Amino acid sequence: MQRFQEEMLQTRLSKEQIEQLIRPAVLADLSLDEYIRVWRRIDPYWVSHVTRQGIRDHFGMANHSAGVLEYQDGLGGMLRNGCELRAPRMVHDGLDPTCERSIERFLQKYDIFKEPTLEKAQKLLRQLIHRSYSAPPYADKGAVHFAAQTVLDDLYGGESGNEVFVIYPSSLIASQYYYAFNGAHKDFTKPQDDRSWNDVFVWDKDNAQTAIPLNAGILFLPNSTRVDPVTGSRYALEKQEWDGKTFYTLARYPEFDERFAAWCDAIPTDSEFAKAILEQAAVREEMRQTLDPIKMRALFKKRDELLETLKQGIKKTLENLQTPEEIFDQMHEKLLKLAENIHMSTKLVQRVQSGQEQFSFSEETRKSRLYYLRPATNSIPAKQYWKQRFAAEPEFQLKHIVYYDGNPTEAVERFLMDHGISATGSSYNTRHHRRDSRSDEERLIGWSKNLVTDLRGDPRANQGLPRLEEIAHQLLKNHYIQNRGSENGVAGHG
Repeated sequence: MQRFQEEMLQTRLSKEQIEQLIRPAVLADLSLDEYIRVWRRIDPYWVSHVTRQGIRDHFGMANHSAGVLEYQDGLGGMLRNGCELRAPRMVHDGLDPTCERSIERFLQKYDIFKEPTLEKAQKLLRQLIHRSYSAPPYADKGAVHFAAQTVLDDLYGGESGNEVFVIYPSSLIASQYYYAFNGAHKDFTKPQDDRSWNDVFVWDKDNAQTAIPLNAGILFLPNSTRVDPVTGSRYALEKQEWDGKTFYTLARYPEFDERFAAWCDAIPTDSEFAKAILEQAAVREEMRQTLDPIKMRALFKKRDELLETLKQGIKKTLENLQTPEEIFDQMHEKLLKLAENIHMSTKLVQRVQSGQEQFSFSEETRKSRLYYLRPATNSIPAKQYWKQRFAAEPEFQLKHIVYYDGNPTEAVERFLMDHGISATGSSYNTRHHRRDSRSDEERLIGWSKNLVTDLRGDPRANQGLPRLEEIAHQLLKNHYIQNRGSENGVAGHG
């Protein structure tokens, strides 16, 4: 009997069983051990969603750079709002497309009522709902977004080495939700070739609002990263109170900031830093003009020597500025990156050489490229921070938590391999799909019926849109009719 039970636990679930059993509510009710045993019986593929936790110290795309160098409590926000992943439309706009009051607040937020005419107001509304360069806004903001077979911490994450993310079996997403792929390849079994296009849109089948329980997935939290015991950030932060709310901002070294700003405003031309840049520019000009291979080799050697001179110049500059030891290496690295590009600005170099100008770094450059991040003091391991936080807020305790070290994607692959879910860690090469040429149905792990290919026209990606437009247009008509009446002295009196 025991052997029979063990064999049953290894038997793959049928498509019908997956549709009936691999549901959010079922998975959320399992222990982590039970969750792992169930996952062994379905496809090993997975999707991930990384949240912004702590100081956002990096970004991968300019159009997804919001919140850089700001403290964010992404996981805390999810725990306080139903313990679920919610679509951006819910999180950022608070928009319920079936609620008149919610729609009215949306119209107010985007100043649609301030348009001079009804026609212009309706045009702005259409732009907000329909206009896009890649995906229609309504379908895009109404979806929860995932990456397939990778964690996109480099593009969307928070703190390097301190990322928080959740994964779900792709079988759950593909069988229980409607979904679409923003990239060229529609494939759950491997990542997109271009990471920036690895974007899986997911919509609820029954509701206009999409929210996926965190407990239906597995939450990955950093393990040994040293963090502040209060904020969980790798960096030193200062607590501020404003309008009854608590905010955290990056801790500064005010005296160093003043010295560094003064130096950036006018870098002495006779300093080792400036002289090294000018010498680099001279070598670059010689290399541009010569065709002699012997001379070119000598110039390459001289360029390498000047790089070392520049490094020493930066080191001496930072020492003279009494740069705090905790941020010395950060500032050295950032100044070196900037300096290596300055010598290629021919016109600037010529003005400095003629005495018309000095090298300098603007305030904008200092904020965007010469910022520093002070490490947290009295730090503790991240695992200890999260355990203490969950103990203090037991109502937010999650059921499936894995503490990890190292690269997030590699951590997931190790977890899958160590627990017998994936044979090799990299699910693409598992026993389930060894062939390189697979059908669309295989790439969609048997759930092509839930695939949305027309984000603009498919009603499955636009639930609630007709009702939203109906209510919004009626609110706009009422507003402009009332205003017109007020102008004519007909309305506006109680």
